[in-house]
Amino acid sequence: MLFHGHDESSTNREMIDWYKYKVETIKDAYDKGLKNCQMLAPSIQKDLTKACAEEVTAVIMDEIHGRSFSVLVDESRDVSIKVQMAMVLRVCE
Repeated sequence: MLFHGHDESSTNREMIDWYKYKVETIKDAYDKGLKNCQMLAPSIQKDLTKACAEEVTAVIMDEIHGRSFSVLVDESRDVSIKVQMAMVLRVCE
C-alpha cells in the first residue's frame, strides 16, 4: 500500500478507518487528537507562522547568494472580506 500526499479520497479514508479498527491506540489518538490539536490560540499560530517564515527566509537567502532581487507584495480581500496576501520574489542573474 502506498500513501503519498494529501489524499482525502474514499479509499484513503477507508484505510484510516481499517487501521483505527485494528489498533486501539491509533483509534484513541486519531479520535481524541483531532479535538485537542486545533492550534487556535493566537500564540501558537504566531509561533507556527514565525517558524515557517524563518525556514522560508533561510532557503531564499541561500538561493539569492548576494545577487540582486526585488519583492512584490499584494494584499487583497475576497468576498467574505478575508485578507489574502501574495508575495513574488524576483532574483536577477
